[in-house]
Parts: sequence; C-alpha cells; structure tokens
Amino acid sequence: MLCDVCKARPAVYGDGITWKRCAECEYKENKDKPPVEKPEVQQEGIPHQTIPGLTSIIIPVYMVNYSLFHLTGNCIGSVREHTEKQQDPYEIIIVDNGSPVQPPNLNSYYAEKVIKWNKNEGVSKAWNAGIRVSFGEYIVLLNNDTQVYPSWLKVMKQALNGGGIDLVMAYPMYSLTEPFARFREAQVLAGRWEDKAIQESFDYNFKDFSCVMFKKELVEEIGIEGKGLFDEIFFNYASDSDLFKRMDKAGKKYAACRAVPIHHIIDATGNVIPETPDIMNKDKKVFEDKWNPQAVPPLSTAAPVETVDKKDIPLVRTKETGDKIYFIKDNTIHWVRNPQVLEALGGTFGVEKTIEKSEFVKYEYGEPIGMNNIDKYK
Repeated sequence: MLCDVCKARPAVYGDGITWKRCAECEYKENKDKPPVEKPEVQQEGIPHQTIPGLTSIIIPVYMVNYSLFHLTGNCIGSVREHTEKQQDPYEIIIVDNGSPVQPPNLNSYYAEKVIKWNKNEGVSKAWNAGIRVSFGEYIVLLNNDTQVYPSWLKVMKQALNGGGIDLVMAYPMYSLTEPFARFREAQVLAGRWEDKAIQESFDYNFKDFSCVMFKKELVEEIGIEGKGLFDEIFFNYASDSDLFKRMDKAGKKYAACRAVPIHHIIDATGNVIPETPDIMNKDKKVFEDKWNPQAVPPLSTAAPVETVDKKDIPLVRTKETGDKIYFIKDNTIHWVRNPQVLEALGGTFGVEKTIEKSEFVKYEYGEPIGMNNIDKYK
C-alpha cells in the first residue's frame, strides 16, 4: 500500500489498523508540531554529585514518530524489568531532544530525572547534560532503540571493575525490526560465559556505542574542559570515535563484553530523519579536521564564490541550514546529499540564492538526490 500523502513510497505508519504514511511523510507530519509546555515535574540534579555504587542510566531521545515512541518505552521497560534495583541501584535520566512526539506528561517516562529541550541539540550535548545531572558513580549511556536483558547491569559492573578496562560496551544483537526471540537468544549467549573469567568474554576490536559504561571519574580525567566527556563540535556522529581517540591518547582501555548481549535496532532514529546523511557527512568532516589537520578545509570555511549556477540550475540554500543545498525541478524541491552530487549537477557550493525556510511551502517535497539517482535530474 502506498503512502496517502506522497503516493510514492510504501505506507508504514498509521493508526495501527490502517497504514497511511511513509517514513518521510510521517517525519514531516510531526517535526513542526510545537513541544509540550514545561512539565509539572522536572528534576535538575547537582552537577557531579556522586553516590557510591549508584549507576546513572542516560537515555537521549528524539522521537519523530510513534514507532520511536514505542521503542523508547520498550527500552525503559526492559531496564525496569531486568535490573535488580536492590542489588544494583540505578537512576534513569531521560534527555528529550525536542521530540515532536511526546508522552502525556514527563512522569510517563518513569525516570528519576528528565531534561526537556525545545529543539534537537544533538547527542553529544545530551550525553554531557545527562552526566552533569547524574548522581551515579557509574555512568551508562543507552540508546533508546535498545533492549537490555537479565543481569546486564551486574555483569557490566563486574567487567568494568574486574577486567582492567576504563569503559565497557555491551555486545548487541542487531536487527532492523523487533524480533520476539531476542530474550531467549540473550539468555543462551549470556549463559556461554557464566563459568568463565570475565576477561575471556572481552572483544578489544569490536566497538559499539549503543550501551556503554564507565565511571564518572573518566569525565574528570579526559573530558572536554567546561563541557563534559564528549566534544560538542559533533552533533550526532563521530563523538564516540573521538572519545576512543582521546582514550587511546591517555592510555585508557576499552572493550566490548560478550557476556552482556542486548538488542539494538540499527539507527532507528537516523533512518527516518531526511537530514541524517548530511549530519553524518558534516560530523565525519569535523572528525577528520580535528584528528588530521592536513585534511582539506571544511566547506563552511571555503571562500564563497559569486555564483553556483554553471548550467542555470536552480540551486538554493536557506538561512537556517547554511551549507545545505537544495535543487528545484518541476516545482519540486530536492535535497542535494553531498558535494559530489552537486558537482555532477553542474554547480558548486557558494552563495547563489538564499531563501527563508518558510518559502518551501511553494514547492512539493521530492526525494533526496544522490549519486544513485542523479541521472534523472541532469
């Protein structure tokens, strides 16, 4: 069944009975809705206060549709269901990055602390903000598209304390959907390591940041001065790679622990946000510039050219999105994914025509232009 709105892509979102919208149209439907008013309860916490033995579980969320809303509920529910609070005390800290889809009130998160922002500030800022209000000796960063299983927190603490490492990662089972058999699979996988030393389950080459644990003291040792553990020059990507680089430089060790199998849906949030490829490219470029100073200067610092119109092609940018370039064809506006695509179209980055984002209402919304579909736009 095709989307009722664009009539082009498969419909995957609706009321649970009738599927009416595709992922992109669902995103457009919800992204401009105003955020809820300031909630009745919003706990702030005291920066870097530490309660020995406590784990602060920080979950950033940016829910642009109801599928992500339900995945977040599954994540929080799995923590509550599969964590023995008496044996392993914890607090849940939600950082809501201006989600278009909201719970009835913030108490519905069943979290000890909630940080609520009016816009998406990115995951690096969200992680830092959660750490600042945390009370835990241990910090866990958990994706909202994950589910944890019995003994996960207990084993992660054992790995961190007895494995000679400074940061431990869970070992996720990946999927694009929500498989019902994952709970049993996790039991089987975890059981393989029960009678072995915790170090035997370590994989020092595997990296995954969907569920990680470290002690708060790591923030003081290698953190970014005045910010926190993560460098906020990164929005959603490369911040974890940057941390690993800084840990390597400081002689800190990290490993993934096979004895902590969790479930992780691959990029559940990023897959439904059209800007994701652009964000990834920019964060990757920032990372290269930071760790390889000889790299080509970023596009945003290049000298502007007088025109981008080599072939009289209608290229526009907006005041809100800076370097992001759009291509207009047949009264439909398309996003140009990267500089190579723009060059293939016959244009270059620079200052051509800047319009207000509100002017987009004149145009229909078309598919993003990438190298895989560029021929139809030349």
